[in-house]
Amino acid sequence: MTDNRTAGAALSRNTMASIFGRLLYVITRVGLPPLILHYITVEAYGIWATCFVIISYIGMGAFGVSNAYIRYTAEYNAKGETESIGKLLSAGLLLTLAFSAVILTLVWLGMPVLIEWFKIPPDLQQTARVLFLGTVATMLLDLTFGAFSYVLTGLQRIVQTTVVWIFSYLLEVALIVILLLYGWGVTSLMWAFLARYVFSTLFYVLLCYRAIPGLRLSLRGLQAGHFRPFLAYGGILQVTGLISVFLYSVEKILAGRFSGVGSVAILDVGQKFPMMSSQVFAAVTSSFLPAVTHLHTVGDQDEIRRLYLRATRYMNLLTGLTMGFMAAFAGMIIKVWIGDRPDLQDMIPVMLAATLGFQMHELTGPASAFYQGIHLPGRTFEYLVLQIVGIGIGLTLIILHQGYSVVAIAQAVAASRVIASLIFMARAHRAMRLGNGLFFRQVLLPGLLPYVWGFELWFAIEAMIEGYSGQRLMLLGALLAAGATYTVWSLGFFLLAQTNRAERRTMARTLLRRA
Repeated sequence: MTDNRTAGAALSRNTMASIFGRLLYVITRVGLPPLILHYITVEAYGIWATCFVIISYIGMGAFGVSNAYIRYTAEYNAKGETESIGKLLSAGLLLTLAFSAVILTLVWLGMPVLIEWFKIPPDLQQTARVLFLGTVATMLLDLTFGAFSYVLTGLQRIVQTTVVWIFSYLLEVALIVILLLYGWGVTSLMWAFLARYVFSTLFYVLLCYRAIPGLRLSLRGLQAGHFRPFLAYGGILQVTGLISVFLYSVEKILAGRFSGVGSVAILDVGQKFPMMSSQVFAAVTSSFLPAVTHLHTVGDQDEIRRLYLRATRYMNLLTGLTMGFMAAFAGMIIKVWIGDRPDLQDMIPVMLAATLGFQMHELTGPASAFYQGIHLPGRTFEYLVLQIVGIGIGLTLIILHQGYSVVAIAQAVAASRVIASLIFMARAHRAMRLGNGLFFRQVLLPGLLPYVWGFELWFAIEAMIEGYSGQRLMLLGALLAAGATYTVWSLGFFLLAQTNRAERRTMARTLLRRA
């Protein structure tokens, strides 16, 4: 049972562990595409990217369920009602097993529609069937037995779940490399994906039983009230989650429909750096939900506001630091990472458009967690409606102005994310009784200034590197030097001009303690 004094400390500890795990994850993810594209075609990679468009919708079958596990486990733990956690798990497993059986059947029956929608070439259709079914089955495995991971998160055992997650995705990377080298082609990615989730599931079950020694799973004694967290609270999140996934993948759906799986590959790779980087610091959201639930349960609203400001401040600063550099140096990053390939040049404006869009989108996470923690999950619908309207208007204006293209879609969706995010956060701050002026000074501004430093540095060195466009090693050296200069300048400005003495002392103590 967590007391009030340790809630903030648990948030910091769990957030740091999650950020480290996500940072390492990003390093492995961005290192894989060049290797994979060396062994398989762009069209085959596009099929693999399409698998994740499909399973993202199925994965949202776990969104309401996972947040219900986290929220109610945190509440039961705060009240000392450990027996209720077992009932919660039993009800959730029964629901997700039934859901999984239905979904796997529907995907099997709907395979011809998927093949036609994404314009899969005839010679790759059998491969697509194997990949679609294999990845869906794996996601359903995680949806069902990932329940044990969500319970651990609700208990704020996030450090433990992060360690298991790190080992699981490192296992996946190792298997991908080995199987590609042995000629398994694109199916290497599916088998490694399956191995990762089997490995992590086994360890989550063991850790959960260790954390709750008296945990019992049984269908006996289950009543309608035990399903209410999933059907009421979780049901609202389920609907918002499905709409969120649509909004998160709408550009890939449209690109696949009008241009085939090759365009899906361009969007997937072009957005890889911004999307993965934004998710590194989105660890704040998963750690914030159990903390705000606990604090709301005990009635400490002042501490919620304090933690919210602190969490979003550093989340936006760190995300802006990475995004500002990516936006300014998108062309160099793509050339060093993938190579100077004419067929992939659209990746550069796609990356540029994605940076601020993903940054603002992830910054809404703590506000959404606030609503979920105080048992008002329906408020997140506002953000989704704003995005839908913005995407519709943006796509119409851009396509009328410059015609349909992958880049036009990416730009319209990114613009809608930025505008919708700002409006949604402003309304959430009113519910928290938090001033938007304070939020702008302490949170937004520190995360936007790095874009200024990034583009200033790019314009300063652009002429110097024009002659190295085809020399990846020379470009890599210049990129590393620019990145070091940019980081020192941005962090130096933040520490000297945007932090107070108390914050600097706290940072110094933290660094000395971890040294």
